[in-house]
Amino acid sequence: MKRVLLGLLLLFSLGCSNHRALSQDEAIQVASGHVQTLGISDPIVYSADLKHQGSADVWMVSLYSRGRLFEYSIDPSSAKILSYPKGYGELRNNEDQVVTLPVISQLEDYNISSLQAKDIALKEVAGELIEVLRDIENGRHVWFVAIRANGYTHDFYIDKETGEILVHDRY
Repeated sequence: MKRVLLGLLLLFSLGCSNHRALSQDEAIQVASGHVQTLGISDPIVYSADLKHQGSADVWMVSLYSRGRLFEYSIDPSSAKILSYPKGYGELRNNEDQVVTLPVISQLEDYNISSLQAKDIALKEVAGELIEVLRDIENGRHVWFVAIRANGYTHDFYIDKETGEILVHDRY
């Protein structure tokens, strides 16, 4: 009986070992690939955040181009797009209902992208990325980057123009 249970446990664990969560870069690739099917060839990553919704995690990826924001919800375990824009300037949910997207008055154009900010923070502290968000710190446009490492959370404020780490808090 023990051998049967151990065998089943081993088979189950082997079956699950091929299953891995989507990384931030992979979620961005999924969204970028889809937005390009809409005829948008030059999307810029606005944000890519792993959010906990209900009982599951969801990648929230926002891209923009031509003054419009394109927001995607992506399941990190299956890479399935849960909600997405269909047609220029429209966002459709799972029920295929149109959700209007806001017009962005001016495209933010900074030297440091959210992915570069993530890399800057991870060079300071090797760990697990929690989130990257847009923020304003003392009047400066910054990226807020949170990383979990060695039992601590590290919060970084990184200048969007220079890449300088303005604040590094550990708690």
